[in-house]
Amino acid sequence: MARALDLFPARRGTKTRRRPDRSVEFTRLITTAVEAAANGVLITDRQGVVRWVNPAFTQITGYTLEEVVGRTPRILKSGRQPDSLYKHMWDTILAGRVWHGELHNRHKDGHIYIEEQTIAPVSDDRGEITHFIGIKQDITRRKDYEQTLERRNAELVLMATTMGKITSSLEVDSVLVSIVNAIGDLLPQARGATLQMEGPSGRLVTRAATSSLSARRAPMEFEAGLGIAGVAHRDQAIVNVHDVGEDPRFLKVEPAPPYRSLVAVPIRSGGRVLGVLSVESAEKAAFHKHDENLLALFAGSAGIAMRHAAEYEGRLQAERELKRYSEQLEMMVEQRTADLKAAQGKLLEQQRLEQEVVLAAQVQASILPRATPDLPGYEFAGVAFAARYVSGDMYDWIGTSPEHCDLALADIAGKGVPAAMMTSTARALLRDSAARKSTPGAALTQINRSLYDDLTHAGSFITLVVAHLDRRTAAVDYASAGHTEVLWHRAFADTCERLSATGPPIGVLPDQPIEERRIFLCPGDFLVLYSDGVTEAEDESGRLFGISRLMDAVHRNASQPAAGLARSIVDAVDAFSKGPRSDDLTIIVVRALPRTVSFRIPGELERLEEAMGLLREMARAYEPTFGYELELAASEIVTNVLEHACRGPGRELRGEVRLETDRVELDLWDDGLPFDISALPPRAPGQAIERGYGVHIARQLMDEVTYTPSTSAGNHWHLMKRRRPEASGDDR
Repeated sequence: MARALDLFPARRGTKTRRRPDRSVEFTRLITTAVEAAANGVLITDRQGVVRWVNPAFTQITGYTLEEVVGRTPRILKSGRQPDSLYKHMWDTILAGRVWHGELHNRHKDGHIYIEEQTIAPVSDDRGEITHFIGIKQDITRRKDYEQTLERRNAELVLMATTMGKITSSLEVDSVLVSIVNAIGDLLPQARGATLQMEGPSGRLVTRAATSSLSARRAPMEFEAGLGIAGVAHRDQAIVNVHDVGEDPRFLKVEPAPPYRSLVAVPIRSGGRVLGVLSVESAEKAAFHKHDENLLALFAGSAGIAMRHAAEYEGRLQAERELKRYSEQLEMMVEQRTADLKAAQGKLLEQQRLEQEVVLAAQVQASILPRATPDLPGYEFAGVAFAARYVSGDMYDWIGTSPEHCDLALADIAGKGVPAAMMTSTARALLRDSAARKSTPGAALTQINRSLYDDLTHAGSFITLVVAHLDRRTAAVDYASAGHTEVLWHRAFADTCERLSATGPPIGVLPDQPIEERRIFLCPGDFLVLYSDGVTEAEDESGRLFGISRLMDAVHRNASQPAAGLARSIVDAVDAFSKGPRSDDLTIIVVRALPRTVSFRIPGELERLEEAMGLLREMARAYEPTFGYELELAASEIVTNVLEHACRGPGRELRGEVRLETDRVELDLWDDGLPFDISALPPRAPGQAIERGYGVHIARQLMDEVTYTPSTSAGNHWHLMKRRRPEASGDDR
């Protein structure tokens, strides 16, 4: 305090008077305020020698009062200002004016800081300058903020300009090139940039690049998760590599890359990663956190531009497809309306044809089965996919009675409206034949006779397979007019048989009778009817899906329900072809389930053949020996029951046959007189006996034979026979 007051001595020649106490108190308050001020205060004499500084000066410069008193402020000079600045400053304050400016000074510890300084001259009563008071404020941080703000503003302006360039085009490849070209403007230290996107195989494929590598080699592909770009894509996070030579994630290439650091930024849009932008630099550790943030902001905008371009390109593709389809319609119009004026005729006919196509598609969709047949003991599934707007395939099933169902699948050589019309006509004829209870062979023969002239005139033909299914016996009568082979999967043997065509296609030969054949389905067996759109589907190299791959798909999915098997076949074809379908694809799957068939036999031996005939038909689905033994054992038991238990008017024998994949069970109930089966004499080998011979035969042929007299439903016989693996092949 005293030192501060001594800065202002009395003028020479005047008597020193004692200041009033009030003046002393005021001076003390001012001194205290200056010492507590946040800004640095520096007081020098007229020659610039420091007389006093406040504590804030020490905080700013690092120099204490004792270190600077008697010295000049030149100790703070950094050498970064020209001498002309200091000359202007001295000229200003010596002229009695206040100087205000910014200086780059050197702190006591050597670092440079920026201060804002105001220097005011102090004059005595005669107007002579005696001292200078400097007010200092460290504005280094403020300057950093201002520079950062200016840099951010410049980056935003540059970002806006860059995004304007990127979004100026809606072509995907052009947008991708604009994205990599913009990196040089955003990051001066960048040497090049590469943009990779996920290809159909799941690998990352280079789509655009300004990298030096792009000029020396073909576009590279990376497995998912490999390489710096692969890691960024997998983790959906920025990966900043300071030195690619030391990072094990970097895929080594020859020759060595001409860059040291690499940053990979995932490009997202709508929660999905569209690609990875990789930026290179020849410098080591060239990219910092701010660069990452800038690239992340840029990647977000780039992702929006890429998505918009992709959507626009998708619309263009749809328009091109529509244009191609319209051109096809115009060709059809020209053929039909050659005598009309070209412009007006084309327009009117095109509108009419467009309406026809819509109507044909609606009609075709309406005639496809809406529900599967309700035939107890069987599962049905059908799928149909048109290669274009209207399909040339057709499938149908017709429930002719509660015990029967007709199945059909057709494929016409051709597509579009004419094909749909022909298949619809064939379907109508087929349903008429089913209503008249025609056999499959007779139905196809009649359809061929009806459509031969029309198909010959159109230069086309139809392949058609028809099958008639009997619920009780599982007999399938089928006829195939040149259609693809029907696959018959035999559940017990796990084999797949190919049922070939029984005649030529419809429309090839006039009055050609078409044969029919019969098979029997065991529980667990299924039939697969399909169009050639399955086996003739092509992959990218032109290979066909083929019958072998179809059979493999059937074997792999044989345990699924009918609908699951059909869907699995479609999935297998789609996975193989990996592209739009070139042909219509239609599939029918019929699976035989375990089922129970009930029957009744009046108490008359003359009616025995009816029941045995039904059992004989059901047993034909199994091996011949199995069926013969089952029929023989059942015949012996039923004959004994009819002869000794329930023969006579009003009596009957009730039965149920349970058919399983690996066995057949037969249950019989009668309301006749019971007998004691344990009383039957045992049968010795080679010895003829009179009583119980039929039971002994049944026991020898069946795996289980039990008799329970007088149950609530009557006397109960239970017979069960299992299939043997060694006899599971088809020896018929």
